[in-house]
Parts: sequence; C-alpha cells; structure tokens
Amino acid sequence: MPESQIEFAVQMTCNSCVEAVRKSLKGDPHIKTVDIDLEKGSVVVSTTLPTLRVQEKIETTGRKVVVKGHAGSSSGVAVLDTGNTNIQGVVRFVQVAPNSCVIDGTIDGLKPGDVHQLTIHECGDLSQGCDSVGDVFHPTNSGDCRPCGDLGPIEVANDGRASFRREDHVLKLTDIIGRSLVVNAEGKRVVCGVIARSAGLFQNPKTICACDGVTIWDEKVPPKAVLLKMIVLCFIVLCEAWRGTGYVTEALHDQMTESELAYYFQTDDRSAVPEYEVVYLPEMTLTSEADTFDYTFDAFEKPINLKLQRNDRLASNLKTYITEDDFQTILSNSPKSCHFIHRDDSAIAAISSCQPKSVQGVILLDDSTLEIHPLTERLQTLMREPLLESVDDISTPHIVKRANFISLEDDSFPIAGHVLPQLREAASHRPAGALTVEIAMFFDEAAFKIFAPFLSNDDHKLQDMLLAYMNGVQALYHHPSLGSSIELVLVRLDIMKNQPSKMPHHNGERSRLLDSFCAYQSSLNIRDDENPEHWDMAVYISGLDFYAYENGRKSGVTMGLATVGGVCLDKYNCLIAELGTTNVFGKPYPSAGFTSVYVLAHEIGHNLGMHHDSVGNSCPKEGYVMSPSRGTNGETQWSHCSAEVVAKLGWAKCLQDSARPQKNLDHSRFLDSPGQIYTAKRQCEILLRDKDAVMSPNQQLSTICYNLQCKTPHRSGYYFAGPALDGTKCGNKKYCYGGDCVKKSPPKPVKIVPGGWGPWKETACTSGCIEKSRGFQTKKRQCNNPTPVNTDQGCEGQSIEFGICRDEKICKSKRLSAVDFASQKCEEFSKLLPELDPNSGGLQAPHEEARVWMGCAIFCRRADSGGYYTPRVELNDLGVSPYFPDGTWCHREKNLNYYCLHHHCLPENFQFSKVDVLDGFGEDIPFSQNARPLSVIPPEIKSYFSLNPNGKPMKTVLKPHETKNPRDEDWETDDFIIIPDLKERYN
Repeated sequence: MPESQIEFAVQMTCNSCVEAVRKSLKGDPHIKTVDIDLEKGSVVVSTTLPTLRVQEKIETTGRKVVVKGHAGSSSGVAVLDTGNTNIQGVVRFVQVAPNSCVIDGTIDGLKPGDVHQLTIHECGDLSQGCDSVGDVFHPTNSGDCRPCGDLGPIEVANDGRASFRREDHVLKLTDIIGRSLVVNAEGKRVVCGVIARSAGLFQNPKTICACDGVTIWDEKVPPKAVLLKMIVLCFIVLCEAWRGTGYVTEALHDQMTESELAYYFQTDDRSAVPEYEVVYLPEMTLTSEADTFDYTFDAFEKPINLKLQRNDRLASNLKTYITEDDFQTILSNSPKSCHFIHRDDSAIAAISSCQPKSVQGVILLDDSTLEIHPLTERLQTLMREPLLESVDDISTPHIVKRANFISLEDDSFPIAGHVLPQLREAASHRPAGALTVEIAMFFDEAAFKIFAPFLSNDDHKLQDMLLAYMNGVQALYHHPSLGSSIELVLVRLDIMKNQPSKMPHHNGERSRLLDSFCAYQSSLNIRDDENPEHWDMAVYISGLDFYAYENGRKSGVTMGLATVGGVCLDKYNCLIAELGTTNVFGKPYPSAGFTSVYVLAHEIGHNLGMHHDSVGNSCPKEGYVMSPSRGTNGETQWSHCSAEVVAKLGWAKCLQDSARPQKNLDHSRFLDSPGQIYTAKRQCEILLRDKDAVMSPNQQLSTICYNLQCKTPHRSGYYFAGPALDGTKCGNKKYCYGGDCVKKSPPKPVKIVPGGWGPWKETACTSGCIEKSRGFQTKKRQCNNPTPVNTDQGCEGQSIEFGICRDEKICKSKRLSAVDFASQKCEEFSKLLPELDPNSGGLQAPHEEARVWMGCAIFCRRADSGGYYTPRVELNDLGVSPYFPDGTWCHREKNLNYYCLHHHCLPENFQFSKVDVLDGFGEDIPFSQNARPLSVIPPEIKSYFSLNPNGKPMKTVLKPHETKNPRDEDWETDDFIIIPDLKERYN
C-alpha cells in the first residue's frame, strides 16, 4: 500500500494526552512520521497502513478519534436526512489509495433486529425522496463480481445505532460524488442522502459544527434524542442535491467570511444562521415591449410560480442622498426600470434584477416569507467548482432564506413572514377615532456610542431596539387607565453617528440642550400638517447624563425635559429624554434600561398638556406615570388627572389626522407586548450592557412586573431595571401588563426556541505575581447551542467558573507583597476618588468568615480620617477592579491555604462548579447598585466598607433599614417648562 498522509481529530486536553497518542504509534515500521498539534487537536500521520489500523492504534489510548482529512486524496460525505424522519446519520468516504476507500459512518434510529444494507445508487435526485435515486450503482465496464454500490450489511445495536468502519477495494470516490447513499431495511429503502465532496488535509480546522453546534465527538456517542438532525457538516465544503428544478446547498455559511455572514444573515454567529437553501435560478429575460412574464423555480421543496409585472412607479422620482457628517450628496444616475411585482391569492412578491444573472427580492407566502439574494463572485466560484458541467450557464446560484422576525435582534428585513398579519391584528386592537401623534425620533451620538457596540454596530438591530422602546411607550398610551387611547406613529428616525454641527448638545445641560434640539428639529420639519413627512412632536433620545442647576447646585437627577402643552406648535413640540445613561462611576440611572420607556411616556405626557400628579391637582403624588419622581418602581398606570387631560385634547388639531407609518418604522408589530421579544434577561442585558446579565435568581418571578432585578457575574450586588416590559412572562401562563402579573394571553404567540449551552472554553493561567499566591483561570460557555429565541429557558446554571493554577512559569521575577500591590492600586484609585490619600498606601484586611470578600478587597487610607476604605461601590461599574487578583493568598486555616477566587477568600480545594455565582453565593452587597440621587452613599454603607486607623472593621453587619434604596421622591425634579401663554390650551 502506498504511503499517505492522514489527519485525525483526536480529543486531547493536555501534554500527557499528546505523549499517550505518540506512544500508541511508536515502534510500528509502517508509520513514518507523526505530527501532533495539541491546540488544534490534530494528529497527522505518514503511513502505509490502512486508515482503520492507525485509527484503532490511537483509540487504544481511550481517546475519541475521527478521520479529518487526507493528503493527495479525495474524500466525501453523505448526510442521511431524507426519508424516514426518525433515522438520521452521517457516512464518510475517504480514498486513501487508488484501490482503497475507507467508509466510516454513524446512523441513529434504526430498528434492532432488522437486516440493514448500505447501497450507493445511480443519481442524487431526491425530488421524490429515496424512490427517485435510481438503481444500485454498477458501471458497465466493471468486471467485479459485485455491484460497486453494494457496500454490504451493517450491524445495529440495541439502542438503534449503527457505527461502522470498513475498507472497500472496489469503490472509487470519483465515481460516486453526486450519487446517493441509501440505507435499506428488510429490502426497503428507509433513508438516503447525496454524497458530496469533503475536506482534504488541513482544509477543515473546526471541531465544532457551525450548523447544529454538534461536536464531531457526538458521532461516537448516542445523541440525547433520536430525532437529533445530524446535519454535522463540519467537514463539508459543499453538499449539492438535485431537487426538482434547482440545486440546493446546505452549510454554505461555513465557508462564508464574517462580512458575508453579516450581509446575508445579519449575524456573525454561525449557529444563529436562519434556515436557507442555495437555489440555481434562471436568468430573468424580458423584452422591452413586454410588461409581464412568468418566472418559476423551486425552494424548500415547494414550487414558486410568479407572474411578474414591471413596477415603473417605484423609482420614477427617486433621489438617493448620501450623507457624510454635515454634507449630503445626491447619488447620480437614474435607477433602472428593473423592479417587478407579483400579486395573487397565494403570494405577494417584489423582485428586482438590475444586474445580469442577479435576482433579489422578497416573496410573501401564506405561511412564510422568502428572501432572495445573489451570491458573491467568490461564493459562486466555490459553488460551481464541484458541479463541473452539471449546471447550465443560464442558471446562477442564489441564497433563498426564510425571513422572519421571531428574533427581532438578528433579522430586521422590512417585510417578514408574520409582519402583515400582525399589522392587521394590531390595527384591530386600536380604538376607532383615537388621536394620533406623529413623531420624529432623534437618537444622538452619545446614545449611539453606548448601544452600537453592544449590538455589533448593526444599524438594523439598533433600529429594532428603538422600535421596541417606542412600542413600550405605545403600550402605556393604550392602557385603559388613560381613558382614551393615543396612537404614536414614527414618521422619521434619525440615528446620529456624529453630532450635527447645527445641533450642539451642551454636554447635557438640559435647558440649553432642549432649546438647541427644538430649533434643530423645527428647521427640518415640514410645516404642512397634511404632508406625510410632517411630525407633531419631536423626541430627542440621548445617552448624555442631563443636569441642571437647582438651588445653586448642579443636579444630575433630571432625566428629561418638555414644554407642557407644546404639541402642535413648531417652537415647543419637542422634548428630550435619557436612554442608557449612567453616572460618573458607570452606575445605571433609572433611565439606563427600558425604564426609560416610562421616562419618555412621562415627557410626552407633559408635551400633551399633563402636569405632575399632586401639582395643581388632587391626584396622589406617587404611583402613576406622571408622578414627579421617576425611580425604578411601579408607576405604570395613569391617574384620573392625566386621563382628564387626554379627554380635553380637542384643542390639539394636529392630532386629529391619521398617519400610516413606514413599514420599517412601525413599532406596532410588537402588539403592545415588547416583553415577548425582549425577555427579562434581554432587558437586563440592555440595562447593564452585558451579555451575561440575568434576572436575579433570588427574585420571585411574579414580582418583576413591579421592579425587575438584574445581576451579572462581573459586578457585585444587584440592579433595578424598573417594571418589566408589557408582555414579559412572569409565571405559568402569566404576563406583565400595566405593572401587574396577570393571566392574559399576548395578542399573538411567538415562536419559542429554548437555548442550549455551548462547550466550556478555558482561559490561559494568569497571575498577579504576589507573594505566597498562585495564578487563576476561568472557564466560560455561551448559550448558543442553539441561541434561545423569545425565551430565557434552556440555559440554566452558570456561564462562568473560576479556578487556581500554578504560576511559576509566569512569575519568573521577584513577587510583590500584598501591601505593595495594594499601595500601587490605591494611588490609581485616588485619581478617581479624591477622598483617598494617594501617598499613604493600602493594605490587605484579615479574612472574615462572615464576610469572605474582606481578605480580597483592597483597602486604601482615607485622606480625611486616617482610616481605611475599600471603594467597591464606587468602582463596581467603572471596569476598575477594587480587588486583589484572583489567586492571591488571603488566609490559612487547619493546614489549608485560602486564595482569592471571584473576589472571595476561599479554601484551595473549593469547587465553583458546585455553586451558582449568581444564586446568592457570597452576596456581600445586599442593596441595589443603581446610581443614587446626587451620588451620595449613606454613611452606614461607608462604614461597612471601612477599617479604623488600626485596621479593625468599623461595621460588620448592615441592618435592613440601613440598606434601603433611595426614595422615589429623592428623584423629584421639575422636568417641564410652563409657558404662560399656553395654559389656556390645556386647562
């Protein structure tokens, strides 16, 4: 047998694994060289032995092994997923020599006791399942005694799995690519798949499948469910299957670059790619005289028959503006007349073909929406290479994907599968004769810089978040307590990536900012109320921390500002509101997350003529949207005073016309239940801008409608996010509405896909190189296998674990003492906190059993008292750690060393895997970490984190009354302007 190079994927985790594998191959004269890469889990062997012999040698180490690629040879794979849906499997073919083909496979769901046979058939036509694949393959010039396609029987275990490897001396891989593989049971064809090309040596670096998230090792272990669809295309370059009139390709996304993924699927997560096919579409040919023509193809096993009509009105007067900073240019050249429409009882379609052999568009069917996109030249070349001459030149590969807004984060195409019925349903929930406020929203540069990085700098995701935000406001204006519903319609959305020079923000000084914005939006607004681009009210959504001077003192309590009764007046129909705002220490204000929904609703109420409750009226001061304070509790209903203002809005003539929002700006698709899409976890993620943020495990689910509490493993304490959005699940068949947890079905169910954990990934050992200490490392995993859709279920447990490691190889120079390390850090902290003395050093406090964080927190000498203080509260949200590095020695007891782990002083044999970091473990800041009015930390809390000049604790226990959160009235501010001449309009 000739010498060949074979690459194996071997499950190895350490250097001893490498030595064990090397030893298993040592001493065999038929093995020439062995090259092992631990990081990649790769073993490359030059040998004259059959692949199976080498594989079996490696498997004697007890490690799992999969053939990954071959040098100078061909390889292929068949995915068995057509036919009996209970049977799924993968079979690989590797031509290791001219007369040697290795067949390696795993098939699940077979019936034990039946006789099963493996056969290759003449063609890959799966249009009628396994019945259309032809006879067993056998070339006419073959002199072999058996058909080439007869691969013999396979044995099935009691669990329904067949796992086999065999070497065939008749089969030639070049003869079978594009044909089909069939599993026969008792003589009947039960499942089949097309044989496609697979990877050669070093062509497949992955060990995790991007499509299903199934590892290659799962092929050797029974799956959790027999119906697990094993489209494990980790090694596939392409998989083509002839289905009816078009070629369909799966796993093409594995070959895409990040920019291609973003363009076609609006994601960089391969596990989040929606269902799609690659379909070869015929070229669109239309004579200049004809206005209509027929266009047909197949997609998702369904015939698509379109009668396309030219749409000359679409771009007849189109001007396209390119905006850069403060300058706008018009894109030259008139657009081509290359756009078409189709409309009948079964489908609506908009198709464009403005470049040769390029089709793009959307097709709205009864049960789904299909998007069509042409492939890039690179992807087209990749597609055509294995097909050779099998596709005629007039057909071109295109991606056809199912479009939907199930996950409104990943997919924001203007028209989706169930948007139109949702619009109809949303309209049915709107009372006849409701007043309509046409709104222009301006999202400023400061807010853009906060949210864009979190949303992968994806403008569509940002747009969706803002629509959900506005839809939350709309839900409040549909609340029965308002008496009459008010419709909010977005007619314009400006995302300011750079602040316009004509609209200075004055660093958030609210009065000048409001004046600046009012003048700016007024200059853009069309005066004619009949014009569809005119707006009645403009809102400025800002990431700035607004402030004002009240009683001679700068106050950051304010979260918005509006003129009372200014709607419909060009000079006063404008307001400002915070979103995503934090104080100087990074602590979230009540406007940081979706609580800003209430802030914006409150400011809109002012502009409609509402005053604060209890101010000049008989309504209670607290408990309603127009309360003079805006904390993070309740306040989800309207007082009767606010309802009376709405009942008298007849003076606001501009609100009496109706507007139809642009499809991409229509927040009503959330149906007043944005919490269905933006779940409790996602609301916490938005608040803390942290993918690991979750609802506090210690909070009862039924209480989130009043005030949602959030936690993250990266910060201490918990945070209030405000009342959960309407539509947020709060119990069994219960949802939040109007601040209450009620049994009420949402207007339209959404598809639920529970998540699943991906693999653990371990970081390298890191160390602070402090005396007597060790290094530390973390393990993390992501909830992306699959990514959850419209639910927080499926990924229970923690996403991060901590451990210690030996650091001798890292800390080769002299180690610092704990005091020297603390002193260096205290000098840094003093630049942020003037109350700390930069020159007096720091210390490590003694370990306390009741407060396990003490020995791991850095204490710095105060400049005013001589005592010591650890600024844990102040630095908690700044990304500045007030702790010694994990791995720092902190205590010794009963001959056992204690080290800092996740900022807690714990014994060296402590196992984090047995506790949940977020489930109350080591909870040492028993109060909300949200920003406090005027940034004042109560003296009791200061004492809890302080030592006296002798290093003794000043306070070891916080009593319940000492940890109370700020009162709502502490947030009171005059967030409105009264114009005397306007009073008679709304009084």
